[in-house]
Amino acid sequence: MDEKEPFKLENQYVWILNETDEYEILCREINIGYRLNVIEDNTWNLNLSFRNPINEVKEKVIAESQVSRASLLLLADIGMDVNENNVKYVLEYLIWLKTDLSIPVKYAHKHLGWYYKDGERTNTYLLDEVIGTDIQSTYIGEYDLRSKGSVEEYITFIKDELKDNAYLQLALTLGLTAPLLGILAESGDLENLFINFSGNSSTGKSSALMLAMSPWGKCTVSSGNGSLVKSWSATENALLKSISSSGIKGFPIAFDEAGTNNIKNMNTMIYKFCSGVDKARLNRDSLLLKNETFRTVLLSSGEVRILDQMKEKTVGSTVIRLTEFNDFTWTDSADQSNRIKRFLTRHYGSFGKLFIENLIQYDEDSIFVSWNDYIDALIPKLKPYVKHYADRIASKFAIFLVTFNILVDVLGVDWGCDNIIELLVESAKDKQNEIKLAENAYDLIMDFVSENISHFYSYKGSSYSGNKIDKNYSTTIWGKYNDMDVTISRKQFDRLLLSNGFKNPKMVLKKLKEKGALIVERDGDRNNFYNRRTVGTSDKIPVVVIKKNVVFEDEESVETEVKQEKKRSIKPIEDEDLFTDN
Repeated sequence: MDEKEPFKLENQYVWILNETDEYEILCREINIGYRLNVIEDNTWNLNLSFRNPINEVKEKVIAESQVSRASLLLLADIGMDVNENNVKYVLEYLIWLKTDLSIPVKYAHKHLGWYYKDGERTNTYLLDEVIGTDIQSTYIGEYDLRSKGSVEEYITFIKDELKDNAYLQLALTLGLTAPLLGILAESGDLENLFINFSGNSSTGKSSALMLAMSPWGKCTVSSGNGSLVKSWSATENALLKSISSSGIKGFPIAFDEAGTNNIKNMNTMIYKFCSGVDKARLNRDSLLLKNETFRTVLLSSGEVRILDQMKEKTVGSTVIRLTEFNDFTWTDSADQSNRIKRFLTRHYGSFGKLFIENLIQYDEDSIFVSWNDYIDALIPKLKPYVKHYADRIASKFAIFLVTFNILVDVLGVDWGCDNIIELLVESAKDKQNEIKLAENAYDLIMDFVSENISHFYSYKGSSYSGNKIDKNYSTTIWGKYNDMDVTISRKQFDRLLLSNGFKNPKMVLKKLKEKGALIVERDGDRNNFYNRRTVGTSDKIPVVVIKKNVVFEDEESVETEVKQEKKRSIKPIEDEDLFTDN
């Protein structure tokens, strides 16, 4: 007679063989539906199915290494029929059940982007499914990567809406850049890319952000229902941890409304993000965990530039790391913006797969050659505006152009990249104001005084030269000057800078002070930038006093023809009373 098995599953119950060689009920049905192998770390899990007290079948995936008395008792909270009296035997039952070689095996992944094996990148890409290999694996991470609509309809729409709009072509390109970054970063000294769309609500930046993320999945801005576009409302540590724990290697992420962020020091956050390494952490046993690394492109949008939101001192390295497209008119009209938003709520998540399927067919050496060619072509175009950093910025911008060419190939369109290059150069011009902030502002102020000298009175020492000033003309007096310095009212100073493209006058004052161009009396406060002086017939008011003939020794001079090319025309200021003390 055959020996009886120690357990059996029958009539929705688990039965155990007792000492009298009879079966008795141990618990409600518990079964192993399948084994689950997580391919990134080759860990094994069990899919446990069980009946709860109201006879519903529930499922729970737990690591095989965690099948223990303690873990089973925790499952009692969600309805598994286990308690202190039977847990010993339920554990024995599961150990016995695991020996069944017929249990199906499934594969899953929790990371996104390029699949690494033994530390080496493979030609396999992880989305909601695996691209580049015939392995069947399911995504079990936090993002909703389900597609909606057809890729054919998506391509038709893209061709029609983007054919004459380089801004939107750029936006879609930026959303597809992360996989290329994952390839190029292996041999190039490349950081993660932090890209921000800034401008008022009428510029179409939200539509651009949706378009950028639409190839990959649900892209509704500010949606909490599985959207790939997340909220900025998180601390620095929480934000970086969420990125690093996702195991992203060449997949984009997006955040909306940058102005709502809770980041205390944006400089530090940008540095940590671009480095791609999360901070060291300890486990429960106070042992150092392995640092999580990530490779991604972060896309963001907000009303105001991130640089202008920084309370801390802006440093040059942050300016270089951060790519901002400020006040770009992304859409042709409000109607186009609405069309894009309506379409992308019904069609998303399919084109990214097609793009990757085409990308893995490219020879990687040719990708590197194209990238380096674009770097060489961009450097002379960028040097007039970001002279010292042209090569670093060009290496980033060149990735966009490589991506753009592959996008054009996949779509089967004849879009040229000249307009894209113009937009990239335009963003570099904006960056120039941050890199050479003090020098550019200084030149603007001195040119302004020279062109409007009739509104400034000359003086020697503390006295005005010439005739007594008529009170009736005080509304046209903007300041005073001598051979050593220029005095200009604070209100006029702020208006001048704001009307000529400088977003943060106080930051300008910080930079002027650092360069030794600012005269401050009673400088007890390191953030004190103003004096109080009498100008014209006014009482003492806050003024800015700037030295004449300052040489910015750490900045290389630009060729005459370049200076002429980028010389700005100074926007005039209305003649009004600028001496009200406020």
